[in-house]
Amino acid sequence: MEICRHNSDCGGCIYQELPYQEQITLKAKEVMRLMKEKEIEPEKFLGVEGSPHQYAYRNKMEYTFGDEVKDGEMTLGMHKKGRFMSIVTVDHCQLVDPDFNKILRATLDFCNEKGYGFYHKKSHKGLMRHLVLRKGHHTKEFLVNVVTSSQQPFDGEAYVAYLKELNLDNELVGVLHTINDQLADKVSCDSQEILFGRDYYMETVMGLNFKVSAFSFFQTNVEAIEKLTASGGGLLRICG
Repeated sequence: MEICRHNSDCGGCIYQELPYQEQITLKAKEVMRLMKEKEIEPEKFLGVEGSPHQYAYRNKMEYTFGDEVKDGEMTLGMHKKGRFMSIVTVDHCQLVDPDFNKILRATLDFCNEKGYGFYHKKSHKGLMRHLVLRKGHHTKEFLVNVVTSSQQPFDGEAYVAYLKELNLDNELVGVLHTINDQLADKVSCDSQEILFGRDYYMETVMGLNFKVSAFSFFQTNVEAIEKLTASGGGLLRICG
């Protein structure tokens, strides 16, 4: 697969331009450096285990609304490399299921059509804050959580209808609207409304069923969990 088109700007990845084996080697060196720094000496380090899939493995993404240049058009995606205030639209990300990119683009288009502005980190004015997408790797259930301030109404009914028009490979099982009026630039919940479906998705890992809510912690690479668990043993092994 070709290098991600967002690679030069997106701060979400720093090794994408390197062959995967080189990425693994660099991560192994970094793990050993950190352990040495903390004076941790494992009996044996088995190295970094490669992910079963190099691409489209992430089951969760948190995107931020903003702009890439001051007073520019609204963007939705990841922070630009080295620029806290700049956001790059990442609607061709290779680390996620294509449905993530479709929903990101549709959400940005919907907000532009509605004339919604983004929440400014300095002035604390504006509506749109974050978009959180989660999916079940094995169940193919998809959960959408749009996060806004309470400074103006958000048309949730129209948003759900907009998403339902998309040609998705996964099943859209829930659309949530979270209100966050806290000043910190993170996804927080003052209140939450279910716009459609339910507020969780289901996942199955090694025969176990998990009910994953919008704010649950859950490993982002399910197949990596299964691979490491199957390998067993008490020696240190990292999956990256």
